[in-house]
Amino acid sequence: MKTYQIYILRHGMTEGNLKGQYIGRTDLPVLPEGEKILLAMREKYIYPDADLFYTSPLTRCRQTLELLYPEASPIVVPDLTECDFGAFEGKTPAELKDDPDYQTWTQRRDPDAAPPGGESTAVFFRRVCMAFNRIVENMLREGKTRAVVCTHGGVIMSVLSAYGLPQRSFLEWDCKNGQGYALRVTPGVWMRGGMFEVIGTLPLERIPENPDGSAAGA
Repeated sequence: MKTYQIYILRHGMTEGNLKGQYIGRTDLPVLPEGEKILLAMREKYIYPDADLFYTSPLTRCRQTLELLYPEASPIVVPDLTECDFGAFEGKTPAELKDDPDYQTWTQRRDPDAAPPGGESTAVFFRRVCMAFNRIVENMLREGKTRAVVCTHGGVIMSVLSAYGLPQRSFLEWDCKNGQGYALRVTPGVWMRGGMFEVIGTLPLERIPENPDGSAAGA
């Protein structure tokens, strides 16, 4: 049976990541240090190739794709943008810990809770899941079997907690900058239950070669 691979990646390191801030709509670039880390990872590990490339419109995601896949011509998907953190934008958990709105939002008990002036959990979740659905539908329609998606940590955690097998909570799908997950979409399973398999993490380890150029252990 034909299956489809989606490689979903988090963007490279930004200043906001270093400071532990909530950065959603602020259009930060990847730091020079973050660029060096991505290039070193590309040299040491494998980022699988693909037929289609998708990205959030924000600079940090487009820049990450350019570094890891310089030949790619990505499709920009506006709804892959990170959550709108409203009044929490640019602040750290330590700065917000005594804010009652922040406490309600982070407890994740009320999906309609939102940062003041920002997106609720429910609205963000629905937006990014619909964007992912459209990517899968486009792959199935065009018959393209491999895609790379470069987006944000919150987007990855939302999509995988909604559709991923094995089933895990939102926070359990966290990943570091430049890393992500390999997903396998089986059309029948997707059509019946809207689920995909998480089959590994990214980037992939390189298989050591023997002196004659063959794979070690072969």
